[in-house]
Order: sequence, then structure tokens, then C-alpha cells
Amino acid sequence: MSKPNIEPSTQDYDSIQIMISRAKAICKVNAESLEIIQSRKGQKVIVDRKYVLVNNESPSKRRKVANESAVKASNENELTFVSQDIKKDIDTIIQTWRYKGEKLERENIAIGSSFIKRRLVNIQDLLRLHEDYEALITGYSKILTDHPESRAAVSIVLKNTEILQVAIGEVHKQVIDVRNEIEDNKEVDDYVRLIAESTEKLRDSGLEFSIDVKSVTEGTLTQNTKVPEFNDIGKIQCQHSFEMKGNSFFGSQIEPYAIDGIQHIAYSRRSANVQLWNVRDCSKVGTLRANQDFIFASLSFEKNGVPMLACFEYPNENISVWNLITKTKAFILSNSSNSFIASQIHINEDKMYLISGNIDGNVKVWDLDTREAIKTIKCDMGYIKAMQVISINDKDYLAVASDGGVGVWCLSQYTKRFELSASSCACLAYINHNNDALLAGDTRKGLVTIWNFKDDQPTQQDIKLGNDAIWNLEWIKSNGKLCLVSGHTDGFIRVWNMASNNVISTINNASSIRTLRVLKRNDRACILTFDENRRIKVWEEPVDES
Repeated sequence: MSKPNIEPSTQDYDSIQIMISRAKAICKVNAESLEIIQSRKGQKVIVDRKYVLVNNESPSKRRKVANESAVKASNENELTFVSQDIKKDIDTIIQTWRYKGEKLERENIAIGSSFIKRRLVNIQDLLRLHEDYEALITGYSKILTDHPESRAAVSIVLKNTEILQVAIGEVHKQVIDVRNEIEDNKEVDDYVRLIAESTEKLRDSGLEFSIDVKSVTEGTLTQNTKVPEFNDIGKIQCQHSFEMKGNSFFGSQIEPYAIDGIQHIAYSRRSANVQLWNVRDCSKVGTLRANQDFIFASLSFEKNGVPMLACFEYPNENISVWNLITKTKAFILSNSSNSFIASQIHINEDKMYLISGNIDGNVKVWDLDTREAIKTIKCDMGYIKAMQVISINDKDYLAVASDGGVGVWCLSQYTKRFELSASSCACLAYINHNNDALLAGDTRKGLVTIWNFKDDQPTQQDIKLGNDAIWNLEWIKSNGKLCLVSGHTDGFIRVWNMASNNVISTINNASSIRTLRVLKRNDRACILTFDENRRIKVWEEPVDES
């Protein structure tokens, strides 16, 4: 029996015309996405929404309704859900975006005198490459015929346009507002109506009461809202250790910051650079180099979603602010005068301020948009060593620790509100826990005072944590209990349990501790110490092998 003669009914490859059509379609999508990105320059993007049920008691805030009888039925004029939007500056997103994807492949056939420059790092490269490949595809469609060599050349360009589509999509996704889940949502409207009707029935019954629905204010900065939690702080061990270069123990500092959820530290000493380290794998990731004799890393913070680092520079006595993604100097706050050691960030009504405490006993408040000092507070307390922005009854205050004691200033009036101690204080730690505003400070050698601002007049509690000086204090939780961790010059880490009012753990570092920080490493709470041997140690609980 002879074999049937079977002719292939289809080709096993795409024709050059099909591939060019696909490439043109991708270029069209890329052009539309780039147009949207360009159109949003100078704006802010909503990156997150928090929904709050608020009580609109003021008639000026009430929503208009079709007829007054509808007011009592739904009471939408009294209760409503409001979206509290968290925004980022789009220009910063665009400027700081860096390409980390698949490399472009060199095309086989050039149109014109040279091949396309395949450098792809930032948004400007995306714009240039999109235009270059769009022109190349147009040229290919005019001169190439359907041969294997031509198909191979178009195949490379098609792949490169697909890579560009992915890269452009990364930026495009970041400049589109997060969807408003409550807008035109029937379930949300029904829920609010149910609460409002229930409230109205209670009023109709003659019961006198008031509704207290608190809204979230974006302006208030609440620090330490997420307390690092350990299962059992008493079990921590030194899991990693690495030595830092430099001759000086004093004047060295480690400052934590995060990039894409990965914890880093900035390490500075008496030199013209700041080293950047990845805490996850304990590797060095970069250096900030200044044209000064001495640069001191003081404070890390985020501005428009970009991690920044404020540093003091000597001898020009400026504050330089660095972009920790690009590792370049973003801007300078000029003429800060008299070396600043302590610093804090304060956010109020969508404005961000840097507060610097100087050796001369003055505090300066800097507007980070205008980059000008808007206020100088004369504390008259001597050398300022530490500061904390704290919140008391929804109002923001600044706690200042110095050679002359501890005081608290109101940040709306810039006036002194409390004088807490006349003893010299070198470190402060603040937490808002179970509606208690707790501020801890070292008021004498080995002695810590904790002030509770729950009422108008703060109460205080003195706790004994040894006989040596304390360099740092941090709040944590261990086994669900609030604890205070301290780093001492005698080389010990001590943990005070607030519930039992005693030291529950003493860890021997074997060398005087200069800096102690509590942070997360690989999603687990850990303690970082820097000691007089210039060693950074990572203290963690052992991993449960089971």
C-alpha cells in the first residue's frame, strides 16, 4: 500500500508582513503609554487609599440631596465614607526609575549609517529607543522582502519592542491612580445607609447620645506605629558580624533605611564618605562621596516615595540631602550653622519639614519644598543630643534632650509646653501604645525615665538599667509584651518589660555599644549594634528548624 502524498497546509513560521504588523501594533501601544506618562508630569499619583467613616455634623459639609425627606431615611448628610489618599510625586517616580530587565539584542540589518544605540537605563532611553525602533520598523516594511534573513532581522526588532513594552509598562503602572473602591459601590452605600438609619431610630426613641467617628489626618506624623516584635527577646544571638573601616569609635553612626522593602543601613564615620550596606545579606552596596572633610549621616526618611538621607557636612556646616536610590546629592540646606547632631521629620498638612538640633542649643525647622529655614527655636538648654516628634491628643510636639535636660515644644506655636527634667539626656525613644504616648529618656547613668502623656500633665516612672551610660533606647514587643531595649557603654544590651517592671534579659556584647537599632531583616525583627571595636553585629532569634 503506497503512502499518501500529504502537502503541508500551513507554514511553520510567520511571514515578515505578520511580524512587522505585530511590531507596529506594539509600537502603537508603547506610544500611547508614553503619552500618558508624559502628560502626568508635574502631578501626583494616588498610590494607596484608606477609607474612613466620618461624621459630617457641619451643615457646610453636608451633601446636597434631592429632597429633605430623603435625609432622614438615609442620613447620608451625616455619615459618609471618605477616601484618604496617599500620593507620590510623579516626576520623582519618572526620574528615579531604572531599567533592570532583559537586555536588548542587536539588530541584523541597519537602516541608515549606523545601528541603534541599545543603552537602556532610564526614562529618556525609553523615549529614544521607542522612536528609533518605530522608524526602523517603518524602514523594514519598505525595503525588506519575505526571506529568511529578513525574517530573522525583523524577529530581533519585534523582540526588542516587546522588551520596551514591558519596561514602559513598569513606569505606566506607577503613574496610574489606585482605583477608588468605594466610588459608586452599592454595598458601601447600603452599609452607610444601614448605620445612619439605626442612628436615627435611636434618636427618635429620645435617647441622648453623640457619634464620635474619628477620621485619619494625613498631616500627623505618628512614629513607631508598627513595633518590631520578637517571639522571645531573651533568645537572641549574634548571627552575623562584620567590621567597618575607620579609626574613630566616637562620631560613627549607623542609620537604617529601606529600598523596596529591603532593609539597608548608612554607616558614617569621621571621613568624607558614607557607606551603604544591605542588611539582608550584609553586603556593601554603595558609597556617598562628599567634597568635604567630614560627612555625618543623621537621618533617613522618605519624600515622595524616595528614600533620602540627611547628612551634616563639615567644615561648610551645610545639611546635604541625598537620594539613596541614585546615590546622588538631591539638594542642600545652606548655612545650618553649629554642627547639628539630632534631627527629626515632621509632616503637617501635606508639608514635610526637617527639624535639626544644633550644638549651640538652637532648633531649626526647614521646609523641604522651599529648602529654607522657616523657624529657629532657642531652647536655651545647651548641647542638643536627641529629639523626637511625638503626638499628644492629636497635636504634634517636639521632645528635645540636651545637656540641660529634657523639654517639650508645641510644633504649631513653637512654644515650650513641658519641662520634664533638668538632668542631661543623650537619647530618647517614643511610642504611641494603647492610647498612651510614652517617651523614654536616659536621665542619669543607668537610669531611664518614662513619661506618659495620656493626661494633660505627664506622669513619670524611673527604671534602673545598670550603672553605665546609655547610648540608645528602642521600643519593641517580646511575646506580645511592650519592652524597652537599651545599649550601654559596659557592653550589655538590656531589655525592660513594661508589664512586669523588671529587666527580663541581659545580652553581653563584650564591647562598649555606640549605636543600637531595632529593624527587620528578612522579615524578622533583629537588633543591630555598633561597638567600640568598630563591629556591626546582627542579633536575631535562632531559626526554628522545624
